[in-house]
Amino acid sequence: MNKKILITGSNGTLGKELKHELDKNLITFFTNKKNFDISNFSQMEKFCKKNRPDLVINTAALTNTILAEKNNDLAYKLNYLSVKYLSKLSQKYNFNIIHFSTDYVFDGKKNKKYKETHKPKPINYYGYTKNLADTVLLKKNKNNCVILRVSLLYSLFGKNILTQIINQIHSEENMFYVNDIICSPTSAKNVAKFCNFLILNDIKLKGIYNFVDDGYCSRFEFAKYIALKLNPEKKINRISSKDLNQLISRPKSSILENKKLKNKTNFKINSWKYNLRNLLKNFNSEVN
Repeated sequence: MNKKILITGSNGTLGKELKHELDKNLITFFTNKKNFDISNFSQMEKFCKKNRPDLVINTAALTNTILAEKNNDLAYKLNYLSVKYLSKLSQKYNFNIIHFSTDYVFDGKKNKKYKETHKPKPINYYGYTKNLADTVLLKKNKNNCVILRVSLLYSLFGKNILTQIINQIHSEENMFYVNDIICSPTSAKNVAKFCNFLILNDIKLKGIYNFVDDGYCSRFEFAKYIALKLNPEKKINRISSKDLNQLISRPKSSILENKKLKNKTNFKINSWKYNLRNLLKNFNSEVN
């Protein structure tokens, strides 16, 4: 198999999972800021011209919502302009794109699951920039791009909610997690496996698909479940989002419906508890 796959942001959580899950027979370019800076169009073009990828899996983004709120320019550059650059390069060098969006493009005020057809209405700057990126891809790359909308990615690799909770559980630190923000926690490992599934089966999805584990919970419930598996004596304190005193609005209920993806492919989607339980079974103290 001689397909050439370029992965941006390979040092991040999803990038690291892709290193483990992509078929070893694929020709892969795991790039980072040093060799494929997504804010540097000329560097990006030079790399694409030289290596001619068939597919770009774009995992690079500014996902720190508080930082995005504080530094709008940086969020705009990394979450929108970079995608606009990729869009332009894909048209010139004829490669497909797998891009990742977020449940934060919604305001979280519906009392039901969000479908791909629901109109975005972001309430923070992170969601705003991600929606801008989705919009440009849907307009310019409707025939060669799939947008996978994910939610609260967790993994044993990198900095994410799971590694944060594990570190806190094994420390003397008091733990506080909100109980009034509900979403669909999703295994980054499963996302990476799905990307590999699409590539090996030559499945070219188009448009937006919600890719989330089945089920939903609050961050408090998520942390509590992990503590029960790893350290049942650890106390998890339940708080409201108002108690955080963070100058950022977050969607209160951003549960994503994944029926469209299930109907389109035969890829197995499990519950967040099932996927999380499997990760924790093999957990050891040396988290990468």
